[in-house]
Amino acid sequence: MYDLIIVGGGPSGLSCALYGARGGLKVLLIEKMAFGGQMNLTDEIQNYPGFSNVHGYELSDYMANQAMGFGAECIFGEVVKADYTEEIKSVILSDGKTYQGKALVFATGAKERSLGVEDEEKYVGRGVSYCATCDGRFYKKKTVAIVGGGDTAVADAVYLNRIASKVILIHRRDTLRSTVSSVEKLREMGIEVILKSQVIKLSGDDLLRSIVIKGEEGEAEIKVDGLFVAVGRNPESHLFADLTKNGYAQTDEKCESKIKNVFIIGDVREKTLRQVVTAAGDGAIAGETLVRRKAGIE
Repeated sequence: MYDLIIVGGGPSGLSCALYGARGGLKVLLIEKMAFGGQMNLTDEIQNYPGFSNVHGYELSDYMANQAMGFGAECIFGEVVKADYTEEIKSVILSDGKTYQGKALVFATGAKERSLGVEDEEKYVGRGVSYCATCDGRFYKKKTVAIVGGGDTAVADAVYLNRIASKVILIHRRDTLRSTVSSVEKLREMGIEVILKSQVIKLSGDDLLRSIVIKGEEGEAEIKVDGLFVAVGRNPESHLFADLTKNGYAQTDEKCESKIKNVFIIGDVREKTLRQVVTAAGDGAIAGETLVRRKAGIE
């Protein structure tokens, strides 16, 4: 029996494990793939306080080792079912093992939608990015392209225009789905917009060097230093679908769901900013809340 079971070992889950274990709770963290989650896909992180520049996998190791150093038990496994409506919560893994705890925290994250183009994964962190605010500064005075037509894609284009020498926005439909004022801002900034086109090929060596797009007039190759994909995200919320709205979890300011002692933290939670630092903040809040709750001082 654990005081706290955490499903997901990204920055939010590891932060929660740290705060829980440091506060004296018996903590179990279950991660499906690798500690750090999608943080491992970011080659360099420059906006996490205390680190001017750190590799994603390094920060993942730091966080995991710190949590385990305070006594958190961290294991690998895939949770396929979670029962959380009763006072004692339980999770079942794909290998049939069951674990029980007095509190349950979901830190399952949200996965960026990919383009599904060949070699896309090869160039992640080497020219392909899914986060303009995370990686934009690596493309100062360079040429970048953004794929997408919604508010995120347009906001990314505006943001990158302050950094890159040239910004190209590519959208597969004939109109952008963003607000009229945002589209007008693109025109004012001189950002090139290519509509009714989609990226079909990525080329380069160790780094991305060019993309091929296909539109009404055929195919065309564009030389770019970076490609930012902004075609949406898929929240990993299937384990607790009844606690979500549009796929994202609804919580209070303590990251607690409508069910007591069931917390949902990180990118899978409804929020305005999804970054490593905000995920870690969610974990700290949830972990400290449970420490205080057990001590009767909440």
